[in-house]
Amino acid sequence: MIAKYASSLFTRKQFTQARISVIQFLVLLFLVPLEAQTSFFGYFESEADRINFNNKAYSFGYHKVRLDFEQKRDDGIIISGNLNWQKYHGQTTWNFLDFIPQNVWEPYFPDGKYEVTITDTFYLDNLYARKSFRFMDITVGRQPISLGVGYAWNPLDMFNQKNLLDPTYEQPGVDAVRFEIPMGNRAGLDVIMANHDSLSGGEKMLQFKTGIGSFDFTLNYANRYHLYPYWEGVNVTTTHTESKFIGGSVVGQIGEFGIWAETFKSLDETTGIGEYVLGLDHTFDNGIYVMGEYFHNTLGVTKKELSLNHYIHAFSGESKSLMKNYIFMMSRYGFTDFISGSVIGFGNMDDGSFSFLPMVDWNFMEDVTLSLMGNQSIGESNTEFGVQGSAWRLRLRAYF
Repeated sequence: MIAKYASSLFTRKQFTQARISVIQFLVLLFLVPLEAQTSFFGYFESEADRINFNNKAYSFGYHKVRLDFEQKRDDGIIISGNLNWQKYHGQTTWNFLDFIPQNVWEPYFPDGKYEVTITDTFYLDNLYARKSFRFMDITVGRQPISLGVGYAWNPLDMFNQKNLLDPTYEQPGVDAVRFEIPMGNRAGLDVIMANHDSLSGGEKMLQFKTGIGSFDFTLNYANRYHLYPYWEGVNVTTTHTESKFIGGSVVGQIGEFGIWAETFKSLDETTGIGEYVLGLDHTFDNGIYVMGEYFHNTLGVTKKELSLNHYIHAFSGESKSLMKNYIFMMSRYGFTDFISGSVIGFGNMDDGSFSFLPMVDWNFMEDVTLSLMGNQSIGESNTEFGVQGSAWRLRLRAYF
């Protein structure tokens, strides 16, 4: 839970959404009239958290309502979107330095304070129009885009960074134009032109998808403004360097085991940026599901090189990890038709710090789920996860 709030507090995209939500709301009023053919659905979510670290304890949480809508027009255009309202309770002012080992921040903040306050939000996360033609589908507007085959990390996804505590949680929308062109039974071409960050300008990706036997493949080419740290390398003078990337993914099954891999690499040899993920999963005859992923980030640093700049770079979402080598593991089992349990473990292999999270989900009513999660971190106090102590979370979600 601590890692989640550290990253969410300082991710720039959240503030971008809040800034343009009024304009989007006005567009919504004109484009989506409340007619009979418009369908509405969504969920209510309430969460209570408590964390203990650095000899301190905090209680906090939120109430959230997400309202999705979809309108199918007579001209074949489908307009979709969603409104989000989120109200926080408990601890809302946080000291950023509490999430970082003291030996890292002490030279820069002798008073030990760098406070950030979370405010309640109401914004239009997605608003996009989709039109299907004979040879292609076109989607325009702020839309959900999720790329890659990895569970906890997606090197190919230029727009999102997953939360290791909850990798499948919904991602914010991306301002983009997307062309999806079918090319046979299992093949297709995906063209994405996006502007997901006002500081970095336009980004483009070309993705070819195909399948052979029990495997699906992608080949990717991207032109993007990679957020490369300005303090690395003699030839890098800004944090937003335009770069070209190539990559790809493969996912399939060998026998009773599912396997996947995903990677990208910069074509700019002066930066040498690259990431890759390797994954494996299996379901035993007794119903127990297990999976594991290994992630490597060449942009990560070693423990000896670590500085405050690197923490800021990772927490702001400009890098998918703090250091180079990480592992993610999960096991899940359904005890009954309504109760399931899982255990998640992930860790930084470079500094030897890990987090373990047992969880129970109880679907006690139709479309209503109650989840209880614990979190225990292991490692020295000057490591990425070792500084985070213990925590628990109670979450209620009801769909409508």
